[in-house]
This record gives sequence, C-alpha cells and structure tokens, in this order.
Amino acid sequence: MSLAGGDRAFAGVGAMLEAPQLVLEARESAGFSILGEHATRILTAASRWQSQLQLKELPHCDLIPVVVPPQHTGLGVGTQLALATVAALEAFADLPPLGAAELAACSGRGKRSAVGTHGFMLGGLIVDGGKSGAALGDLDCRIDLPSEWRFVLLCPRAQPGLAGEEESRAMASLPQVASSTTDMLIREANEQLIPSAATHDFSTFAASLYRYGNIAGSFFASIQQGNYNGPLLTAWVEWLRENGCEGVVQSSWGPTLAVVMPSEERAADLCEKVQSCIAHQQAPSELASLIMSRPRNTGASIEIFSP
Repeated sequence: MSLAGGDRAFAGVGAMLEAPQLVLEARESAGFSILGEHATRILTAASRWQSQLQLKELPHCDLIPVVVPPQHTGLGVGTQLALATVAALEAFADLPPLGAAELAACSGRGKRSAVGTHGFMLGGLIVDGGKSGAALGDLDCRIDLPSEWRFVLLCPRAQPGLAGEEESRAMASLPQVASSTTDMLIREANEQLIPSAATHDFSTFAASLYRYGNIAGSFFASIQQGNYNGPLLTAWVEWLRENGCEGVVQSSWGPTLAVVMPSEERAADLCEKVQSCIAHQQAPSELASLIMSRPRNTGASIEIFSP
C-alpha cells in the first residue's frame, strides 16, 4: 500500500513512543558474548553486521539486553532490538553512525515496512513512502507530535501477532491491493492524517487515525478475521469507541491496540476506566498490559559511560 501511488509497496504510517522502552548495554570484555535472554536474535543481527563490514571478529564486548518488551505484540520489538544491536556495536567499535539504509542492511530489517528503521533514527510520526526496488522504503515525511498528547497501549490476552516466516507466508498469500483501497489510504493520509498531525489538530487526527487503520485493516481481513486481528480485538475497538475514544488503531498485526488521547489527564482517566471495567467484568477481556506513553520525537539514544 502506497501513499505515493505507482508501483511502490509496503508504505504506511507509524508513531514512535517513549514507552515501552528497549535498553541494550555493551560492556568491554575479553571476547564477544551475549548475556541474558534474546541471544539468538541479537547474535543474528551482530553476525550480519560483521559480515556486511567484513570484520574478522566481533568487538570484545558483552551485549546485555537490560529491558526488552514482549515480542510479537505488534510494536516492532524485533526490529528495534536488531537495530539497537547494530547501533551499539557501531558505537562500541567507535565507528561513524550508519544512515538508515545502511543500518537496515546491517541488521537485516526493513524488508517490508521502513517505519521502524526511520523511527529508530528520527522518532516522531513517520510516513513511509514505500519501496520500489530500493532495499529500504523512502521516508516521505516526518512530523513532531505534540508533547501533551498521550498514547494508551492496550494488549489483550490474545493470539500473538504474526512474525517471521508466518508473516512472510501470510503476506505472500494476499492479492494485490485494490487501487480503490490505495486511493482511499493516500487521500486519508495526505488530506487528513498528516496535515492534522502537523497542525496539532487532535480531533481531526484522532478521527483520521481510526479511519486509516480501518481501511488498511480491510486488506488483511482474510487473514485476521476482519479489519482487526480476531473477534476479541474487534470487541475492544468497539468498546473503546463506545466509551468516547475516537482515535483507536491496531498496531501492526496486534494484539496491541493504540488509543491517542489529547492529554495525560484524559489518558489516565481512560486507564482507570479500563481497569475498573475489567475488575467489574464490564470490558471485553483482561489485558496482558496497559501502558500510557508520550510521543517520542527524537531517535534512539546512545549513552557512553567512562569506566
């Protein structure tokens, strides 16, 4: 799906948030090692970086995943972990920072959506213009979101979102996007979603976010049993909108839903209401997590500590 039309593919829109965080630490050691969980994913990214740069060995450091959110929840955690691995190794080896395309190539990410890669570099609202032969989709535009806005992330206890080979098979099974769907997405993004983000028009942005996600979800209906990933997520979307939340959207394949709110106070009120209704069995289900976050308008941070 392309915002620019033509033969571009895998375009889309995404926002970077302050929470949940991912923290990866590199410490000097006698050799290379990975301490803790997620060793396979980290080693895959590290080995690809080593191969791309044609290095004889990996830097002598311990890579320690200090904080890693649950994966396969629709938040792009696998992408951020791979990008963080390469960025940490670059910084530890005192090499110049990589650009977005080089970072994606060295980490093996960005094969479809480029939102996570551009977001890692820049933060903010990312508009991915799609790809047409290039290794990484083009950055169409990037916008700072208002610091007072908040996103509430609800993750029901549901089937994990698609990832890896399962996601690849699902994508391959889909037909070409209908031109009418592409046209609707282009029009919604260019005429409503992007301008309202740039002008900090919350009401228009929230309404457009819902419409954009609903249109995009319709293309995947044959895989996810509707415009959202299953009856439970559909029930939560309906419940949230019935309770005054205009800007509800599924993040990637889910099961995380994101709700944009105009202020921290309104977001906190929503979290309190969700928890109360769950406790009184007046909500669709229990949640695996409920997180309130402000937008992140800067890229990933790299901090270097002297021994």
